[in-house]
Amino acid sequence: MLDLVSAATATFALCLTPPIDAPVTRGFEPPPCEYCAGHRTIEFGDDSEFGDKGVVTPVEVRAPVDGRVRFAGSVAGTAYVSIEPIGRPGRTVTVGWNPPDPGVFTGLPALGGLVRVGDPIGRSAGGATLSLRSMVGEYQDPTLYLGRLRYRPRLVPLDGSARRPRNRAVCQPLR
Repeated sequence: MLDLVSAATATFALCLTPPIDAPVTRGFEPPPCEYCAGHRTIEFGDDSEFGDKGVVTPVEVRAPVDGRVRFAGSVAGTAYVSIEPIGRPGRTVTVGWNPPDPGVFTGLPALGGLVRVGDPIGRSAGGATLSLRSMVGEYQDPTLYLGRLRYRPRLVPLDGSARRPRNRAVCQPLR
């Protein structure tokens, strides 16, 4: 009985991976009230992401969780992709970033489509944000669910035989 409970809990655990390979530059700051000021996301990226003399080096933005795309588009010049995680109906994980070419939003996933953790969802000018909302729309601290991708090791055939399907990544919590 305990094994069934553990398996069910593991199946529905939420684990988010960073959308870009960069450190957290600003954390979640909960507002004191529903309509008060606060910082409801965590931000990734730093000045080293930008090249010399203001030249931007674009970085790939990846899906932080397996799920269904609920929104993919532009809001006030910023690209956003909102994903409803598989096994967590009603929750919403949103990634936002500024594209390298202002006004050009390429590579966004299709609305209603499925994405897997680590799938490319766009290109950023160097930074990204990550937010998490509950079923009732309250923002939650995504840092509590932050993890990293771990790939299973595998041998590559030397005889030229067909490659295996893409290796599945597993999210390992950071804490």
